[in-house]
Amino acid sequence: MSPSGPAPSGPPESLFPPVSGPEPPFSAWSRPKPPPFPPSPPPSTAPVGQAVGVPEAPESTDEPTVVVPFESVFTPAPKKPSYSAPEPAAAPPLPRSRPEPPTGPLVRVEPAPAPPVRPAPPVRPAPPVRPAPPAASAPPTTPIPSLSGVTWTVLVASDRVYYNRMKASGAVFGSAVEFPAHTSERRIRLVGKEMRIGRRSAARDLVPEIDLADKPVDPGVSRLHAVLASASDGTWFISDPGSANGTFVNNRELDVGERVTLHEGDRINLGAWTVITVHRG
Repeated sequence: MSPSGPAPSGPPESLFPPVSGPEPPFSAWSRPKPPPFPPSPPPSTAPVGQAVGVPEAPESTDEPTVVVPFESVFTPAPKKPSYSAPEPAAAPPLPRSRPEPPTGPLVRVEPAPAPPVRPAPPVRPAPPVRPAPPAASAPPTTPIPSLSGVTWTVLVASDRVYYNRMKASGAVFGSAVEFPAHTSERRIRLVGKEMRIGRRSAARDLVPEIDLADKPVDPGVSRLHAVLASASDGTWFISDPGSANGTFVNNRELDVGERVTLHEGDRINLGAWTVITVHRG
C-alpha cells in the first residue's frame, strides 16, 4: 500500500474543474469556449503499484455542479425548406364538337342503276381446214432467158494491148490502120435467144444487135462476125460462123462453128482493136 493512504475506489474525477455558479447566457449559434487544459502533473515518484496520473478526489463542497447538456452546446443549423416545383395544372377538357343538324329537308340519294350486262356473242367454231389437193406432176418447162432472174450485159470498148499484138503479127492491114485517138464505151444488155455481132449493111439488109459500125469504126470486123446465143439454164455462149479475121475468147482463137460458154469477166476480142467484156448482172 502507498504511504499516503489507500487508493480511492470508484471512477476518477473529471479532469476539468467543476463550474461554480450559474452559467452565463449564450446564443444558440455561439459556441462556448472550452476551459483551459490543466497543466500536466510532474512526474510521479509514487512507488510501484500506485496509479499514475490520477488526481486525488477533491474535497466535497456544498455548491451543486451544473451540467450543460450536449444538445444545447452544439445546436444544428435550421434546415432550409426544400423547393419543389408546383405540378402543372391539368388542362380543362376540350368540349366535344357536335355536328349541327341539317336545317333543310332531308334528300335521299338513290344510287345510279347499273347498265345492263349484254351477253357475249357466241363463239363460232372455225371452219375446218381442207387439205390442199396434191400438186399435179407437170413436165419441167424450159426457162425463158429474157424472163429469168439472171441478167447478162456486155461492155464494148477499145483494147490497145490487143491492137499492138495484132499489129506485130501482121494481121492488121498495113500502116493505114491506126488505133483511134478518141475511144468510147457502150454497155448493151443481152436479151432474147440470139444476139449478133458485126456491122450493119444496107445492101445485105443486115442490122446486127451489137452493131460496131459506129465511130470509131473497126475495119477488121466482118458484117456478121460472131453470134451470142442463150442456153436453157440462162447462160450464154458464143460462136464464130466464119469471120475473116477470127474471134478470140480470153486470148484463145475459136474454131469456126465452135460454141464456148461465157462466164463473168470473159474478154472477147475481134477486129483490129475491139474488146467485149461479159458481165453477169
